[in-house]
Amino acid sequence: MNQISTTLHSIASDIYKELGSGFDEVPLQSALAIEFRERKIPYLKEVNIELFYKGQNIGTAIPDFVLLPCNRKNWTVKTPIILESKVVPLLKKEQYRPIRLYLKSMPQNKILFCKNNQRFLLRFGKTEDYSDGKETKVDEPVTLELWQYSRKKDKMKLVSKLPKVSK
Repeated sequence: MNQISTTLHSIASDIYKELGSGFDEVPLQSALAIEFRERKIPYLKEVNIELFYKGQNIGTAIPDFVLLPCNRKNWTVKTPIILESKVVPLLKKEQYRPIRLYLKSMPQNKILFCKNNQRFLLRFGKTEDYSDGKETKVDEPVTLELWQYSRKKDKMKLVSKLPKVSK
């Protein structure tokens, strides 16, 4: 996952350098798709996944990207990976909700998702302009977090974050 994390962070950083902070999710996701195609990273964009309760379908959710299994030099993915993207100055608690939802339901989407319990959350920093003339500055223009879900404990755990925070 280290190589994948580094590559995804590098792609997102390149996009941010080119476009800056003025864009919303749709154009940034389109730029991600362009980069994935150019780098021959197989993906699905905004594919429906089923949500379950007691093994029964209760609806659908739509993650931003599903990165598909692939075995190439510098990019080896053995099971599908969910990549959710946000464009915000800082991530808030409610923005982690979709990640948890996907992590809980993925194992039951057997055909596509197997038992992988790790997902990425990519944040493009956005500078907000307010009517009073103040703006929110972002410390890191791009962050990438890898989250893992424990069904037994029903908890999410942050596995890694790029860039790494120095202590």
